Amino acid sequence: MPGDLIASGVSDIAGRFSISIPADLVGGKLLLLRGTIDGVHIHAFLTSQQRGEVVVRLAAAQGSGAAAADSSIDPISNAAVQLLDDMGLENFSDDGVDAVIDAVVAATAGTAFDGLAIDQAVALAHSVAESDAGVQTALFVNQFTPTPSPAATPTATPVPCVGDCDSRGSVTVDEIITLVNIALGNAQPLACPEGIPSGAEVDVALIIRAVNNALDSCGDLGT
Repeated sequence: MPGDLIASGVSDIAGRFSISIPADLVGGKLLLLRGTIDGVHIHAFLTSQQRGEVVVRLAAAQGSGAAAADSSIDPISNAAVQLLDDMGLENFSDDGVDAVIDAVVAATAGTAFDGLAIDQAVALAHSVAESDAGVQTALFVNQFTPTPSPAATPTATPVPCVGDCDSRGSVTVDEIITLVNIALGNAQPLACPEGIPSGAEVDVALIIRAVNNALDSCGDLGT
């Protein structure tokens, strides 16, 4: 839910406006910008990288003479914020938030939302983003406190392909998500019995290896 109002402004005849906000009120936080353009209410999230350079995309043009419409945050931004909130927004820097948003935008670039209601579009964007290996990697590696990499151990036994939980010769998006859940403590290593080297810990480096294997179909020998 939106928090307290911290500033407001009115644009000039050319549509330009500026708002000054004390830094201690916005540090490490997402801001929700609300505006009204020709009777259409616009909501958009701002990170530190986006402040002052916001482009708001309307889902559909509003007919003239109609009552003021209320356009929700666009489905892609909404999906990004939902995923960040699930991981704990406080665990991400401004740069980390931007990296996740960029990953979600890239993952959903080819998704069509034409003809969908707002809630349907949001659900679709969230599903597509959540299932994308790049998004899951961005969520994990951009946290403040990722799991530290363990020291190398001579007893570790290599597997044909890191991340290939079922030994089928390839790494899938579902398997990447499984590894992320193991790293976060939401699943046990037994959920990926064949994709984790013996004695290894599921961390950022291992997940990146699994993502590379997903992109390369495990290569010729796997890594």
